Amino acid sequence: MGVSWVELIGRNAASGSVMVSGALRSLGSDRGTELDESYRFWYAPTDRWRIEIDGEPVYLSGRDRSLVRIDGHMTLLDGDIRMPILGRGVSPLQLLGQNSLLHSMSRDVVVRDEPRAVDVGGRRAWAVLVGDRSGKNGEISIDESTGVIVRLTMSAGSGSSEVVELTEHASLPDGLFEWDGPVVEAPSPRGRRARPDPEVGRQERSEVLRACVTALDRSAEVLSLMQRAESEEDAIRRLVSELGVTTVGAQAIAAMQMSTFRPDIADQLRRALADDENNRRC
Repeated sequence: MGVSWVELIGRNAASGSVMVSGALRSLGSDRGTELDESYRFWYAPTDRWRIEIDGEPVYLSGRDRSLVRIDGHMTLLDGDIRMPILGRGVSPLQLLGQNSLLHSMSRDVVVRDEPRAVDVGGRRAWAVLVGDRSGKNGEISIDESTGVIVRLTMSAGSGSSEVVELTEHASLPDGLFEWDGPVVEAPSPRGRRARPDPEVGRQERSEVLRACVTALDRSAEVLSLMQRAESEEDAIRRLVSELGVTTVGAQAIAAMQMSTFRPDIADQLRRALADDENNRRC
């Protein structure tokens, strides 16, 4: 049975709820120079990341802070940096989660063909030929199970990116996303936005986890509610009203895909919520 482009967008939007690791390689040319970039990455819900190049961390995003390697030093991100630029090609940050390429592409993209089943790195995926209004084409492949973008091929052979060794995890240790070495403060010129309050991030993480656990415990009610909703905004309002979750939590529920409504996922999220609450009490 096939899937639609809209469904694939939804799966990618919901990919922020998975725990995965993998390796990404990008090949091609950039302004006349050859491009060959490789990353290893680990991702956990609430936008926690570990990204390495040649075994060395270049980006870490944990519970309280985000760090990027600049000039050989792990540097604390401040309020001006929304998504660090790790290289010249596609980075793991653009494969899933809040900075996924599809978030910006989906508004302007033209779908050239129906999605077709393909194999990427030994996993089933769905490939779609897409383009823009100017006529440039490319192909994007989305992993069937996780919703992660696993392959991008640009038009006229200008470049490609592919994920290999994509692995789903039941859990990943918090320490994987933390840094215990020296940290450099980013320069703060006048007018720069203040660094995000880490307590706000912790609060949102708890809201997301608590809402997802509630949704899995009341799955029949959630599915019925979503069927009655007339729009995404209406669905958010109904979730807030009927489940008693926050707006942030309701948005997380609305992004969940059907494959996450399983007992093992519920147990995983309950453990994550318990760990989160214990850490907040410490």
